[in-house]
Amino acid sequence: MFLAAGACLATLTLAVGSAVADPSGPPVYRVLAGEGSYTTQDVMNALANAVTNNGTKILGSYDTPGSSPITTKNLSSCNNLPRRYGSTEVDELEDSQIGALGPGCFDFARTVYNDAPAHPGQNLTYIPFAQDGLSIITRASATVPKSLTMAQLQNLYNCVSPPPVGTFQPMLPGFGSGTRAYFLLQLGIPDTGDIGLANNRPCVRTTDINGNPLQDNIGNLLFASNQVEPYSVSSFIAQQSREVSDVHGNTVLGEINGIEPLMANPAIANGITSATRASTTLPKSLTIGQLQNLYNCVSPPVVGTFQPMLPASGSTLRANFLAELGIPNTPDIGTAGNRPCVRTTDVNGNPLAQDAGNLLFADNQLVPYDISAFINQQSRTTADLHGVTILDEIGGTLPLVQSDNTPMLHDVYNVLPNGNLDLDPVATTFVGATSQVCSNSAIIQQYGFMTNPACGTTTITTPNNPALTNTPITLDPLTAGNDVTITAHVPPEVPGWVWFIPNNCQCSPDPGGIIPVPVDINTGVASSPPMNLQSAQTVEAVFEPFNATMYRGSQTMERVP
Repeated sequence: MFLAAGACLATLTLAVGSAVADPSGPPVYRVLAGEGSYTTQDVMNALANAVTNNGTKILGSYDTPGSSPITTKNLSSCNNLPRRYGSTEVDELEDSQIGALGPGCFDFARTVYNDAPAHPGQNLTYIPFAQDGLSIITRASATVPKSLTMAQLQNLYNCVSPPPVGTFQPMLPGFGSGTRAYFLLQLGIPDTGDIGLANNRPCVRTTDINGNPLQDNIGNLLFASNQVEPYSVSSFIAQQSREVSDVHGNTVLGEINGIEPLMANPAIANGITSATRASTTLPKSLTIGQLQNLYNCVSPPVVGTFQPMLPASGSTLRANFLAELGIPNTPDIGTAGNRPCVRTTDVNGNPLAQDAGNLLFADNQLVPYDISAFINQQSRTTADLHGVTILDEIGGTLPLVQSDNTPMLHDVYNVLPNGNLDLDPVATTFVGATSQVCSNSAIIQQYGFMTNPACGTTTITTPNNPALTNTPITLDPLTAGNDVTITAHVPPEVPGWVWFIPNNCQCSPDPGGIIPVPVDINTGVASSPPMNLQSAQTVEAVFEPFNATMYRGSQTMERVP
């Protein structure tokens, strides 16, 4: 049969895409809420529908694009939060920890690469859960080479030759994209917000045809035949298989250093699946039994819903396909006396060639296709005859998977605060090989990712910041008077609170008895509410860090002249 021994045979999937944006179904607000990478949003949405605690969904994964604002928790401080695109993927988690977005509004962040060194002192752990490759895409109509070396890519994105400047139009997602950051890191190019401007690699374009920031892994935003862009291999697989919204458009994956990023799924034993036009509204997956019915002209699926197609008699592909279905391969298939619903000719009445998707001319047509031939065509190793066709699933099994030596292979992560890793439901959801995320490897693979042997490990953490371990605090000079505002300073990027305590305060000596003032993490400034100060009076300022495991509290005292 089509599926290798031991492969799971699923039932017909009616939906064009399985992923659902943002939390779907009850409860509206989840115990663990997260946002971040566009690349991993769909697989995390799927995992959010599978991960439960006593039958209740606990993961809420919010998409990067979408309507804004969002509300992640049933807390006033978590209402109407901005849905960010173009920010560092862990920034929102950091802001949630320090209270800039309301404490606890986000519990994890999605990211596609390890940038822990860029977040010193933030007390975060990067937990890998899958692996993904990164390659390049061009439009199928491109006349530029299909394969580039790393050296050529470095030249291309540095706007130097070879390849000749102007032959390609190098494209990048907008600043803040993890895909962009990882790609540039591999090329040794600093990821700065001014790339594409006159003073920094002006040949690079970071916007679509309308001037909007280019989003990750949306191939239909390419608008010229010489454009090239980094692209997640998992996203390409999931899009063309319609596990997610198919936004790859008429683009094809290229090669880096001659490495083909795709291969036929070995779970499909003979490497044959079916293909339809990308514009089809037909189901993305049929079982073997449904294919047998379809090519025998019986229901279900409903006769007439599909137009089953076959290459002309004499085709090896046709013979192997029919043998798998248990149908005799006779030359009269498609005639009035033998399975008349099957068509074996193209739009002009000529015998249908095998592995020529460009000969399909209606959205309800389905034809057998050799998966390896499809890969070779879309990567232009052979003549590209796949046209606008995409490969279907057999019994829910993806036809394409990432090759064993897929380029720029890297881990993808969920990032969480260190202090929560031993607590449930964080521990049972994310930590360890038996966690719920790691245990759902079938979902991870169904979205085009590779499983990760290090899934659930907690060895990657943000570094300490020794320079800020002892936190200095100072006060601006004091003046006597009514409604005086006192200003305190601590080092920027050290989140916490400051209590201002005049020496005539009638409260408890514990600074908890005074209303705290949050520190602006960008400037390190905290300003008191208006106070009445007298000459010779003293004022104490006490700093309490949000993250007491990384920073020490401190205090200072000043006297009013």
